[in-house]
Amino acid sequence: MGNMKRFIALILGSAIILTAFSACSSKKKAKKADTGETAAATAADTAADTSEATGQTAEQTETTDDSKYILGEEIKVGQTWTVDGLWEVTITSVKETRARDSKALTNPAAVYDIAYTVKNVGYKGDVMEGLYVNLTGAVIDSKGEAGYVYTDTSIDLLKTPVPVKQGETGEFLTAIGLDNAGLPVKLVVRQLGTDQQMHEATFVIDKAD
Repeated sequence: MGNMKRFIALILGSAIILTAFSACSSKKKAKKADTGETAAATAADTAADTSEATGQTAEQTETTDDSKYILGEEIKVGQTWTVDGLWEVTITSVKETRARDSKALTNPAAVYDIAYTVKNVGYKGDVMEGLYVNLTGAVIDSKGEAGYVYTDTSIDLLKTPVPVKQGETGEFLTAIGLDNAGLPVKLVVRQLGTDQQMHEATFVIDKAD
């Protein structure tokens, strides 16, 4: 009889221990689940905040970059690119020529001589004395392909572009070569002013003599 009582007590004790262990294990699992959900929510919030911050930064950067430039306007032959207080640039005439440089490495389908004037209104350079304007830095032909500066041996060397001093006006000649004949041709010019801004204009050549 005593053995039977001890056996029943042992069974009851084991049942109590198993119940307590099961409850503790369930609490731990619930706690882990809560912790996982909290971590996931925190990560999602962080990602959203980072994405928003990155978007704002990109937007600010884009705005800042755009603000560095005064975007170019299209200037036709005979019209003047004017930057107040700095310069006035005008293409006065464009002439197609058959002249070719026998020593040149290129054989363009068309060559155009471009006459232009540069008036230095108030530009003062830090490196060179005067204002130097290069019209042939970026040449785009009628098919969207790049043209290039070309040496026309018939051009008077005295008309080669040089820096223009303040208050003076220079008259120059330059030539471009194109692998695709035909107009229009665009000359994209960027010029850094003493106002520390990059000014841009696109000269459009839609006719030639």
